[in-house]
Amino acid sequence: SPVIDNDNDGQPDGEVDWDDIIYVLENEQDYRNQMSEDELSLFDTLSNEEQVLYLVSAKQALDKTNELFPTPCERRNGKGDAFRHAYWNALSSQRIGVGLTNLLTTRHENRPPDYAYESKEVEMDLFNNQVGRDIVYNGMTNLMLMQQAVQDAFDNGDLRYLNNQASNCLATFSSILTPTNQ
Repeated sequence: SPVIDNDNDGQPDGEVDWDDIIYVLENEQDYRNQMSEDELSLFDTLSNEEQVLYLVSAKQALDKTNELFPTPCERRNGKGDAFRHAYWNALSSQRIGVGLTNLLTTRHENRPPDYAYESKEVEMDLFNNQVGRDIVYNGMTNLMLMQQAVQDAFDNGDLRYLNNQASNCLATFSSILTPTNQ
């Protein structure tokens, strides 16, 4: 695996799997189609390396979420969604920086709503994104320990998910942000 030293301190910042790099390059258009216009306008100004590291972080967070959370409503607005957003932001922050990750992932949520209670999804995602970035901001840069830190935040109820989902996993009038240990 290539080893990236983003802060030029002589220490590897994170391993990125070649298969993940190839996957995101082959599927870049699919990723671009999921981005908001604001996110895409910033993404297009990044170096190729930053773009790949951002997309690999998203892919790795999704892969880990799919491994840990088997049901669709865990992955959309449920506890798995909370984990994925925090882990994505932690990975991305470690690889391209907390500030740039904040700009990109906040812009990711800036899109016209598709349904009445989508703002609850956005609130949840922004909350969990911040927890993930804070893990790196507070000094956690080792990838294995970072995943454990996200898991600990999850177990401690520091992440949030939406309860009272509709059968299609969407937020409802009665959905509220709920700690992941509940």
